[in-house]
Amino acid sequence: MTEIYQWPNTYMGNKNFQVEQQRMEGATSDATMADLSHPSEMRREISSEIHVRESLVPANNHFFKKYGVASKEGKLSPLERCPFIVVRHAYSMYNHAIDKFNSEKVQKCFTHEDYQSLRASEDLIDPCLHQKGIDQAKSQQDLFNQLKFAQVFVSPLRRTIETAALLLQSHPDKDNINLVLLPLAKENFHTSNDLAMEYKELKAYAESVSRIYGLKVEFGLFQQYAEQGEYMGLSVDTWYYQVLTNQGKRQKLLELCKTKNHHAVGCEAVKANDSSLLESNQDLYDRILKLREFLSTQARNATNSEKILLVTHSGIMKTLFSEGYDNKTHQFINTRQFQNCEAVPYSLAREEFEESVLKKEVTDFKKLRDVRFSKPNEDFFQHYGKIMKKGEKSKIERCEMIVIRHAFSQFNNEMENYHSSKNQTSESFLRLWSAEHLRDACLHDKGIEQAKAQQILLNNFKLRKVFVSPLRRTIQTAALILSRHPMKKDITLILVPLARENLHTSADLSVSYEELKAFTLQITEQFGLKFDFSLLQQYSASGQSLDTWCYLTMANKKKQNFILQNINQGKNPFAFGIHYIRELSEQNIIEDNNDTYARVQELKKQLYSIIEKELQADPLDADEKFLLVTHSVTMSALYSRGISDAGSFLGYNHFANCELVPYELSEAVQTL
Repeated sequence: MTEIYQWPNTYMGNKNFQVEQQRMEGATSDATMADLSHPSEMRREISSEIHVRESLVPANNHFFKKYGVASKEGKLSPLERCPFIVVRHAYSMYNHAIDKFNSEKVQKCFTHEDYQSLRASEDLIDPCLHQKGIDQAKSQQDLFNQLKFAQVFVSPLRRTIETAALLLQSHPDKDNINLVLLPLAKENFHTSNDLAMEYKELKAYAESVSRIYGLKVEFGLFQQYAEQGEYMGLSVDTWYYQVLTNQGKRQKLLELCKTKNHHAVGCEAVKANDSSLLESNQDLYDRILKLREFLSTQARNATNSEKILLVTHSGIMKTLFSEGYDNKTHQFINTRQFQNCEAVPYSLAREEFEESVLKKEVTDFKKLRDVRFSKPNEDFFQHYGKIMKKGEKSKIERCEMIVIRHAFSQFNNEMENYHSSKNQTSESFLRLWSAEHLRDACLHDKGIEQAKAQQILLNNFKLRKVFVSPLRRTIQTAALILSRHPMKKDITLILVPLARENLHTSADLSVSYEELKAFTLQITEQFGLKFDFSLLQQYSASGQSLDTWCYLTMANKKKQNFILQNINQGKNPFAFGIHYIRELSEQNIIEDNNDTYARVQELKKQLYSIIEKELQADPLDADEKFLLVTHSVTMSALYSRGISDAGSFLGYNHFANCELVPYELSEAVQTL
């Protein structure tokens, strides 16, 4: 039975690199392109020994019919709306090995041990394409020649690099295309096929691709793994372990690599089916969230007609196109298998409207259940005490209110990218903080997943009233976490201007009042949640436009008057807000901690006044709460014990995105 997985080393794995390179380059310059277009004698010989399905069905026969023709009039087609084209690598030698095993397992009485040996075979490490895969990729060249690409990202494994090179071999814009190797896009680690060739062999392989195909291969995104490996005393060869997001598994694998060959470590883990080392669906989902974050930073380079190409793997595509991860079944939600060499348009948004409300379709929550991303509240009841606890009341029972910070926003994402970049200057930092495109920033896709993950926790409570800061990220967070609440029909989101974030970035400046009304109307139509604008409309009595409500809530009247005077002189309230964040911060015009603390004291009084009336008429049940959805600095001021002479919050707390914390408002108001 060993003939199934003891393949000749002439065409796969890192042991065969010299022969593989010779196959790519050919014997003479005249024969070079012929060698790349047709199988070598060795590959022909192997193909004759192994039964290959004769029918080659291109995965993208109806690509334009299915996804729409570019420049279509009227409503944009999926192809025009989506900034990315994602393609799975063509049929590989590993795919062929598995097909052969499955076709012969009954006849030859193969066992599970035989299957595990095949999956762990060192001869199947980082295999190249099968002849069928070469033909698949070549058959798609006409399709890819019709598409324009702003960037091309490729998983750094042999089969994806070879697929990308073949797909773009005759592209009319080939001279301007670089293949950027993207480690995050590698296949999930569960077979030897997912281990990579040695880094020096990868560099040589890339040089051959560049020389033969005329496509430059870029290694810039490998730098962090080289530096990290050097710091840990490891080779960059371990990059495919370093990229894993499960910290425990990553550390264990890297420790093993200090005493064993990194390929041997991987093959042994696969053969033993060691779940403490192999990448699970949950681990893969976490990694794909990082991949999505990276792609979101690149999306702005795409247009309706010019796309970003990602050449990757089956497991990556299943996760990338899923609607989430189900903790109960440990499976991805609403996904499918992708054929070898299948190309699919992809948007980071499930709803592909130009100005989507939630940037992801969230109407069908029956299928989403317990979507995992990050769980700041995983031990909520363990930490704060269970409802109906006997004897002394727990914190959750004592507190009338639950406060939640908004989920991860586009601004949070930009800040993370800034801190991970090497271009950290005071000028670039100020540009980011005052970026106009981040004004009243919406949630990032990561934040959408966070909010959905908290639905089950919030469903444990009856909600008497829900108070929400009138900024889009808090409104989105509230809508998502309450979209499946059993009392949703009775819930009204009360917009509370005093609950906004302190004014220190463009993300803290609201859209216009009319835009806010339109935004909430879309939320109502999509989720069935009503809004109460009465607290916000009270500011119309000042004689100022409601577009200025952010400034009207400032506790520092000197700063407030300065801003309103400029607006009353004809300056646009939003443009001036950006201006004062960008240009006047050194003059102490920006809202500081003292200003925020004073505003939050007013917020406490306002909420207590509303809640006190409610409780006099109808006391709370044990599992009934008020909910406040607000912001990081506002929460820090809310939970602080006061403010120091130096302007720091006493008992300062930092709150994670989408973190829920009980709050005893009545006690807090008594200490004012």
